[in-house]
Amino acid sequence: MSILDAIQSLATNPVFAGVAGGAGMTALLYQVMALPGRLWYTVRRALTVSLEIDNSDDIFSKLTIYLARGEHARGARNLRMAEFYDWRLEKWHWDMSLGAGYHLLRDHGAWFLLHRTIAAPEKGEGLRRRETYLVTTFGRGQAAMRGMMNRVEKVHESTDTMRVYFFHMGMYHLADQKPRRAFDTVFLPEAQKAAIIADVDHFIAARAEYRRKGIPHRRGYSFEGPPGTGKSTLAFALACHVGRPVHVVNLNACGGDSGLLIAFNSAGAEAVILIEDIDTSPVSHSRTEERKATELVSQPAEVVSLSGLLNAIDGVTSRDGRILMITTNHPEVLDDALLRAGRIDRRERIDLVAYDEARAMFRLHLPCAPLEWFEREIASMLPASPAAIQQRLLAESETMAALDRRAA
Repeated sequence: MSILDAIQSLATNPVFAGVAGGAGMTALLYQVMALPGRLWYTVRRALTVSLEIDNSDDIFSKLTIYLARGEHARGARNLRMAEFYDWRLEKWHWDMSLGAGYHLLRDHGAWFLLHRTIAAPEKGEGLRRRETYLVTTFGRGQAAMRGMMNRVEKVHESTDTMRVYFFHMGMYHLADQKPRRAFDTVFLPEAQKAAIIADVDHFIAARAEYRRKGIPHRRGYSFEGPPGTGKSTLAFALACHVGRPVHVVNLNACGGDSGLLIAFNSAGAEAVILIEDIDTSPVSHSRTEERKATELVSQPAEVVSLSGLLNAIDGVTSRDGRILMITTNHPEVLDDALLRAGRIDRRERIDLVAYDEARAMFRLHLPCAPLEWFEREIASMLPASPAAIQQRLLAESETMAALDRRAA
Protein backbone atom coordinates (compact mmCIF):
# COMPACT_ATOMS: atom_id res chain seq x y z
CA MET A 1 0.00 0.00 0.00
CA SER A 2 1.34 3.43 -0.94
CA ILE A 3 1.58 6.33 1.53
CA LEU A 4 -1.22 8.14 -0.30
CA ASP A 5 -3.51 5.12 0.04
CA ALA A 6 -2.76 4.90 3.76
CA ILE A 7 -3.68 8.57 4.29
CA GLN A 8 -6.91 8.16 2.37
CA SER A 9 -7.76 5.09 4.46
CA LEU A 10 -7.24 7.03 7.74
CA ALA A 11 -9.29 9.94 6.45
CA THR A 12 -12.28 7.65 5.82
CA ASN A 13 -11.90 5.86 9.17
CA PRO A 14 -14.68 7.18 11.51
CA VAL A 15 -12.72 6.38 14.70
CA PHE A 16 -9.67 8.32 13.56
CA ALA A 17 -11.82 11.20 12.35
CA GLY A 18 -13.54 11.39 15.75
CA VAL A 19 -10.30 11.39 17.70
CA ALA A 20 -8.69 13.97 15.40
CA GLY A 21 -11.78 16.17 15.56
CA GLY A 22 -11.91 15.99 19.35
CA ALA A 23 -8.23 16.82 19.67
CA GLY A 24 -8.62 19.76 17.32
CA MET A 25 -11.61 21.06 19.27
CA THR A 26 -9.70 20.70 22.55
CA ALA A 27 -6.73 22.61 21.15
CA LEU A 28 -9.07 25.32 19.87
CA LEU A 29 -10.83 25.65 23.24
CA TYR A 30 -7.45 25.83 25.02
CA GLN A 31 -6.35 28.67 22.75
CA VAL A 32 -9.63 30.52 23.33
CA MET A 33 -9.37 30.11 27.12
CA ALA A 34 -5.73 31.24 27.09
CA LEU A 35 -6.54 34.34 25.03
CA PRO A 36 -7.51 36.63 27.98
CA GLY A 37 -4.30 35.74 29.82
CA ARG A 38 -2.19 36.40 26.75
CA LEU A 39 -4.03 39.64 26.09
CA TRP A 40 -3.47 40.79 29.69
CA TYR A 41 0.22 39.83 29.46
CA THR A 42 0.58 41.89 26.27
CA VAL A 43 -1.21 44.89 27.78
CA ARG A 44 0.82 44.62 30.96
CA ARG A 45 4.11 44.50 29.04
CA ALA A 46 3.06 47.54 27.00
CA LEU A 47 1.55 49.73 29.72
CA THR A 48 3.35 48.88 33.00
CA VAL A 49 6.85 48.76 34.48
CA SER A 50 7.69 46.02 37.01
CA LEU A 51 10.56 45.57 39.44
CA GLU A 52 11.29 42.36 41.36
CA ILE A 53 13.21 42.55 44.67
CA ASP A 54 13.98 39.62 46.97
CA ASN A 55 15.36 39.51 50.49
CA SER A 56 18.90 38.82 49.32
CA ASP A 57 18.95 42.45 48.09
CA ASP A 58 19.89 45.14 50.61
CA ILE A 59 17.07 47.34 49.34
CA PHE A 60 14.45 44.72 50.33
CA SER A 61 14.65 45.66 54.02
CA LYS A 62 14.74 49.35 53.10
CA LEU A 63 11.51 49.00 51.10
CA THR A 64 9.89 47.15 54.02
CA ILE A 65 10.86 49.98 56.37
CA TYR A 66 9.79 52.64 53.86
CA LEU A 67 6.34 51.07 53.61
CA ALA A 68 6.09 50.85 57.41
CA ARG A 69 7.14 54.44 58.09
CA GLY A 70 4.80 55.98 55.52
CA GLU A 71 1.04 55.87 55.16
CA HIS A 72 1.06 52.84 52.88
CA ALA A 73 0.21 50.28 55.57
CA ARG A 74 -2.44 52.33 57.38
CA GLY A 75 -5.40 50.91 55.47
CA ALA A 76 -4.00 47.45 54.73
CA ARG A 77 -5.62 44.31 56.16
CA ASN A 78 -2.69 41.92 55.70
CA LEU A 79 0.31 43.16 57.70
CA ARG A 80 3.77 42.06 58.82
CA MET A 81 5.95 43.53 61.56
CA ALA A 82 9.14 45.40 60.63
CA GLU A 83 11.95 46.58 62.90
CA PHE A 84 13.97 49.70 62.14
CA TYR A 85 16.21 52.20 63.89
CA ASP A 86 14.71 55.64 64.45
CA TRP A 87 17.84 57.78 64.43
CA ARG A 88 15.92 60.88 65.49
CA LEU A 89 14.83 59.16 68.71
CA GLU A 90 18.04 57.07 68.84
CA LYS A 91 16.21 53.82 69.50
CA TRP A 92 14.95 50.69 67.71
CA HIS A 93 11.31 50.79 66.75
CA TRP A 94 8.69 48.26 65.61
CA ASP A 95 5.93 49.12 63.15
CA MET A 96 3.51 47.38 60.80
CA SER A 97 4.43 46.98 57.13
CA LEU A 98 2.60 45.34 54.23
CA GLY A 99 2.22 41.58 54.49
CA ALA A 100 1.90 38.84 51.88
CA GLY A 101 -0.53 39.40 49.02
CA TYR A 102 -1.49 42.21 46.65
CA HIS A 103 -1.55 45.87 47.72
CA LEU A 104 -2.56 48.93 45.72
CA LEU A 105 -0.79 52.03 46.99
CA ARG A 106 -0.14 55.64 46.01
CA ASP A 107 3.30 57.16 46.48
CA HIS A 108 4.11 60.77 45.61
CA GLY A 109 1.31 60.99 43.07
CA ALA A 110 1.95 57.66 41.32
CA TRP A 111 0.00 54.41 41.69
CA PHE A 112 1.78 51.12 42.38
CA LEU A 113 0.60 47.52 42.61
CA LEU A 114 2.78 45.62 45.07
CA HIS A 115 2.76 41.84 45.44
CA ARG A 116 4.66 40.36 48.38
CA THR A 117 5.29 36.62 48.49
CA ILE A 118 6.79 34.64 51.38
CA ALA A 119 8.04 31.16 50.56
CA ALA A 120 8.43 28.23 52.94
CA PRO A 121 11.85 27.89 54.64
CA GLU A 122 14.47 26.47 52.31
CA LYS A 123 15.97 23.09 53.16
CA GLY A 124 19.12 23.46 55.22
CA GLU A 125 18.55 27.17 55.80
CA GLY A 126 16.97 27.02 59.25
CA LEU A 127 14.18 29.58 59.57
CA ARG A 128 15.21 31.59 56.55
CA ARG A 129 12.42 32.26 54.06
CA ARG A 130 12.72 33.66 50.57
CA GLU A 131 10.60 36.78 50.33
CA THR A 132 9.91 38.74 47.17
CA TYR A 133 8.37 42.08 46.26
CA LEU A 134 7.00 42.52 42.74
CA VAL A 135 6.37 46.25 42.33
CA THR A 136 4.39 47.36 39.27
CA THR A 137 3.69 50.93 38.22
CA PHE A 138 1.40 52.10 35.45
CA GLY A 139 2.82 53.78 32.35
CA ARG A 140 5.59 53.13 29.86
CA GLY A 141 8.32 55.22 31.56
CA GLN A 142 10.52 54.31 34.54
CA ALA A 143 10.44 57.75 36.20
CA ALA A 144 7.86 56.84 38.86
CA MET A 145 9.63 53.58 39.74
CA ARG A 146 13.06 55.22 39.92
CA GLY A 147 11.68 58.05 42.03
CA MET A 148 10.21 55.64 44.56
CA MET A 149 13.41 53.56 44.71
CA ASN A 150 15.48 56.71 45.26
CA ARG A 151 13.29 57.56 48.24
CA VAL A 152 13.57 53.97 49.51
CA GLU A 153 17.37 54.09 49.22
CA LYS A 154 17.46 57.07 51.60
CA VAL A 155 15.40 55.36 54.29
CA HIS A 156 18.53 54.76 56.44
CA GLU A 157 20.18 58.05 55.51
CA SER A 158 21.36 60.05 58.49
CA THR A 159 24.15 62.49 59.20
CA ASP A 160 24.31 61.30 62.80
CA THR A 161 24.46 57.51 62.54
CA MET A 162 26.33 54.76 60.73
CA ARG A 163 24.91 51.37 59.76
CA VAL A 164 26.61 48.13 60.82
CA TYR A 165 25.69 44.89 59.03
CA PHE A 166 26.63 41.28 59.79
CA PHE A 167 26.74 38.44 57.25
CA HIS A 168 24.62 35.38 58.06
CA MET A 169 23.06 32.62 55.95
CA GLY A 170 24.09 34.11 52.63
CA MET A 171 23.00 37.70 53.19
CA TYR A 172 23.67 40.84 55.24
CA HIS A 173 21.42 41.86 58.13
CA LEU A 174 21.30 45.25 59.80
CA ALA A 175 22.88 44.73 63.21
CA ASP A 176 22.81 48.27 64.53
CA GLN A 177 22.70 51.92 63.63
CA LYS A 178 25.42 53.49 65.74
CA PRO A 179 26.12 57.18 66.36
CA ARG A 180 28.94 58.35 64.13
CA ARG A 181 32.33 58.22 65.79
CA ALA A 182 34.50 61.31 65.36
CA PHE A 183 38.26 60.85 65.20
CA ASP A 184 38.55 63.23 68.15
CA THR A 185 37.27 60.36 70.31
CA VAL A 186 39.94 57.94 69.01
CA PHE A 187 42.96 58.20 71.28
CA LEU A 188 46.09 57.56 69.27
CA PRO A 189 49.33 59.52 68.93
CA GLU A 190 48.44 62.51 66.75
CA ALA A 191 51.06 61.71 64.10
CA GLN A 192 49.75 58.14 63.72
CA LYS A 193 46.14 59.31 63.55
CA ALA A 194 46.96 61.94 60.91
CA ALA A 195 48.88 59.38 58.81
CA ILE A 196 45.96 56.91 58.82
CA ILE A 197 43.46 59.60 57.81
CA ALA A 198 45.75 60.88 55.05
CA ASP A 199 46.20 57.35 53.71
CA VAL A 200 42.50 56.55 53.43
CA ASP A 201 41.74 60.02 51.97
CA HIS A 202 44.34 59.48 49.28
CA PHE A 203 42.89 56.06 48.48
CA ILE A 204 39.37 57.48 48.07
CA ALA A 205 40.61 60.30 45.82
CA ALA A 206 42.95 58.16 43.70
CA ARG A 207 40.42 55.99 41.81
CA ALA A 208 41.38 57.46 38.42
CA GLU A 209 45.08 57.11 39.22
CA TYR A 210 44.66 53.43 40.15
CA ARG A 211 42.73 52.79 36.95
CA ARG A 212 45.31 54.59 34.80
CA LYS A 213 48.09 52.46 36.29
CA GLY A 214 46.12 49.21 36.03
CA ILE A 215 46.08 48.70 39.81
CA PRO A 216 42.96 47.21 41.49
CA HIS A 217 41.34 50.00 43.49
CA ARG A 218 41.24 48.22 46.86
CA ARG A 219 42.86 48.95 50.22
CA GLY A 220 43.58 46.70 53.18
CA TYR A 221 44.34 47.72 56.77
CA SER A 222 45.53 45.60 59.68
CA PHE A 223 45.10 47.02 63.18
CA GLU A 224 47.31 45.06 65.55
CA GLY A 225 47.92 45.20 69.27
CA PRO A 226 46.93 44.03 72.77
CA PRO A 227 43.28 43.50 73.73
CA GLY A 228 41.28 46.59 74.64
CA THR A 229 43.40 49.11 72.73
CA GLY A 230 40.55 50.27 70.48
CA LYS A 231 41.29 48.46 67.22
CA SER A 232 37.62 47.91 66.37
CA THR A 233 36.84 51.46 67.46
CA LEU A 234 39.47 52.75 65.06
CA ALA A 235 38.00 50.68 62.23
CA PHE A 236 34.51 52.06 62.91
CA ALA A 237 35.78 55.64 63.16
CA LEU A 238 37.61 55.23 59.86
CA ALA A 239 34.41 53.95 58.21
CA CYS A 240 32.56 56.98 59.60
CA HIS A 241 35.27 59.24 58.22
CA VAL A 242 34.80 57.91 54.67
CA GLY A 243 31.02 57.72 55.09
CA ARG A 244 30.60 54.01 54.38
CA PRO A 245 28.60 51.41 56.35
CA VAL A 246 30.48 48.59 58.06
CA HIS A 247 29.97 44.99 56.90
CA VAL A 248 31.16 42.52 59.55
CA VAL A 249 32.22 39.05 58.35
CA ASN A 250 32.88 36.06 60.62
CA LEU A 251 35.19 33.58 58.88
CA ASN A 252 33.88 30.74 61.04
CA ALA A 253 30.23 31.28 60.10
CA CYS A 254 30.05 32.52 56.51
CA GLY A 255 29.46 29.20 54.73
CA GLY A 256 32.82 28.21 53.31
CA ASP A 257 34.78 29.68 50.41
CA SER A 258 31.72 30.37 48.25
CA GLY A 259 29.91 32.00 51.17
CA LEU A 260 32.93 34.19 51.91
CA LEU A 261 33.13 35.30 48.28
CA ILE A 262 29.43 36.19 48.36
CA ALA A 263 30.00 38.13 51.60
CA PHE A 264 32.81 40.19 50.06
CA ASN A 265 31.07 40.92 46.77
CA SER A 266 27.51 41.47 48.00
CA ALA A 267 28.70 44.17 50.40
CA GLY A 268 28.88 46.53 47.43
CA ALA A 269 31.55 48.14 45.30
CA GLU A 270 32.38 50.83 47.87
CA ALA A 271 32.13 48.84 51.08
CA VAL A 272 34.04 48.64 54.34
CA ILE A 273 34.46 44.98 55.29
CA LEU A 274 35.61 44.28 58.85
CA ILE A 275 36.99 40.95 60.08
CA GLU A 276 37.54 41.22 63.83
CA ASP A 277 40.06 39.08 65.72
CA ILE A 278 41.11 37.32 62.56
CA ASP A 279 43.83 35.44 64.46
CA THR A 280 41.15 33.41 66.27
CA SER A 281 40.29 31.68 62.98
CA PRO A 282 42.77 28.86 62.21
CA VAL A 283 42.40 29.50 58.47
CA SER A 284 44.47 32.70 58.82
CA HIS A 285 47.43 31.05 60.60
CA SER A 286 50.85 30.44 59.07
CA ARG A 287 50.99 27.19 57.14
CA THR A 288 53.16 24.37 58.43
CA GLU A 289 54.23 21.41 56.33
CA GLU A 290 51.65 19.30 58.15
CA ARG A 291 48.91 21.80 57.40
CA LYS A 292 49.90 22.06 53.74
CA ALA A 293 49.57 18.30 53.46
CA THR A 294 46.19 18.39 55.19
CA GLU A 295 44.91 21.07 52.80
CA LEU A 296 45.47 18.73 49.88
CA VAL A 297 42.61 16.64 51.27
CA SER A 298 39.17 18.03 50.44
CA GLN A 299 37.64 20.02 53.30
CA PRO A 300 33.97 20.34 54.24
CA ALA A 301 32.16 22.87 52.05
CA GLU A 302 31.22 25.02 55.06
CA VAL A 303 34.87 25.55 56.11
CA VAL A 304 36.81 28.53 54.73
CA SER A 305 40.25 27.68 53.32
CA LEU A 306 43.22 30.02 53.22
CA SER A 307 43.04 29.92 49.44
CA GLY A 308 39.38 30.96 49.61
CA LEU A 309 40.22 33.84 51.96
CA LEU A 310 43.06 35.11 49.75
CA ASN A 311 40.93 34.90 46.60
CA ALA A 312 38.05 36.74 48.25
CA ILE A 313 40.42 39.56 49.20
CA ASP A 314 42.17 40.06 45.85
CA GLY A 315 41.12 37.36 43.39
CA VAL A 316 39.88 38.04 39.88
CA THR A 317 36.28 38.24 41.17
CA SER A 318 37.06 40.87 43.84
CA ARG A 319 35.28 44.18 43.42
CA ASP A 320 37.10 47.50 43.19
CA GLY A 321 36.55 50.36 45.63
CA ARG A 322 36.43 48.07 48.66
CA ILE A 323 38.22 48.79 51.95
CA LEU A 324 39.15 45.76 54.08
CA MET A 325 40.00 46.13 57.76
CA ILE A 326 41.17 43.31 60.01
CA THR A 327 41.94 43.40 63.73
CA THR A 328 44.25 41.00 65.52
CA ASN A 329 45.85 40.56 68.92
CA HIS A 330 48.50 38.20 67.53
CA PRO A 331 49.73 39.26 64.08
CA GLU A 332 52.71 36.92 64.41
CA VAL A 333 50.48 33.86 63.82
CA LEU A 334 49.04 35.16 60.54
CA ASP A 335 50.19 33.69 57.25
CA ASP A 336 52.59 35.83 55.23
CA ALA A 337 50.42 35.46 52.13
CA LEU A 338 47.58 37.17 53.98
CA LEU A 339 49.68 40.13 55.11
CA ARG A 340 51.44 40.83 51.84
CA ALA A 341 50.99 44.17 50.04
CA GLY A 342 47.92 44.18 47.82
CA ARG A 343 45.93 42.34 50.46
CA ILE A 344 46.98 44.23 53.57
CA ASP A 345 48.53 47.50 52.41
CA ARG A 346 48.99 49.21 55.76
CA ARG A 347 49.72 47.65 59.14
CA GLU A 348 49.22 49.78 62.24
CA ARG A 349 50.32 48.88 65.75
CA ILE A 350 47.62 50.09 68.16
CA ASP A 351 49.42 50.11 71.48
CA LEU A 352 48.61 50.86 75.10
CA VAL A 353 47.76 54.45 75.90
CA ALA A 354 50.55 56.84 76.92
CA TYR A 355 50.33 60.02 79.01
CA ASP A 356 49.11 62.50 76.36
CA GLU A 357 46.33 60.25 75.06
CA ALA A 358 45.22 59.33 78.60
CA ARG A 359 45.01 63.01 79.54
CA ALA A 360 42.86 63.70 76.45
CA MET A 361 40.51 60.89 77.54
CA PHE A 362 40.38 62.36 81.03
CA ARG A 363 39.38 65.81 79.73
CA LEU A 364 36.66 64.29 77.53
CA HIS A 365 35.07 62.30 80.36
CA LEU A 366 35.74 64.58 83.34
CA PRO A 367 36.22 68.13 82.04
CA CYS A 368 35.72 69.72 85.46
CA ALA A 369 37.78 67.30 87.55
CA PRO A 370 41.11 68.53 88.97
CA LEU A 371 44.31 67.47 87.26
CA GLU A 372 45.54 66.13 90.58
CA TRP A 373 42.93 63.36 90.38
CA PHE A 374 44.21 62.38 86.93
CA GLU A 375 47.82 62.25 88.14
CA ARG A 376 46.86 60.16 91.15
CA GLU A 377 44.33 57.78 89.61
CA ILE A 378 45.18 57.51 85.91
CA ALA A 379 48.79 58.52 85.30
CA SER A 380 49.94 56.03 87.90
CA MET A 381 48.42 53.11 85.94
CA LEU A 382 50.03 54.00 82.59
CA PRO A 383 50.66 52.54 80.11
CA ALA A 384 47.21 50.97 80.03
CA SER A 385 44.55 50.01 77.54
CA PRO A 386 41.91 52.60 76.61
CA ALA A 387 39.28 50.12 77.82
CA ALA A 388 40.78 50.02 81.33
CA ILE A 389 41.15 53.82 81.49
CA GLN A 390 37.63 54.36 80.19
CA GLN A 391 36.21 52.02 82.83
CA ARG A 392 37.95 53.99 85.58
CA LEU A 393 36.78 57.34 84.17
CA LEU A 394 33.18 56.16 83.82
CA ALA A 395 33.17 54.94 87.41
CA GLU A 396 34.41 58.32 88.64
CA SER A 397 31.88 60.11 86.44
CA GLU A 398 29.05 58.07 87.99
CA THR A 399 30.36 58.79 91.49
CA MET A 400 30.44 62.53 90.81
CA ALA A 401 26.92 62.45 89.32
CA ALA A 402 25.61 60.63 92.42
CA LEU A 403 27.19 63.27 94.70
CA ASP A 404 25.59 66.05 92.65
CA ARG A 405 22.17 64.40 92.95
CA ARG A 406 22.53 64.15 96.72
CA ALA A 407 23.61 67.77 96.98
CA ALA A 408 20.57 68.84 94.94
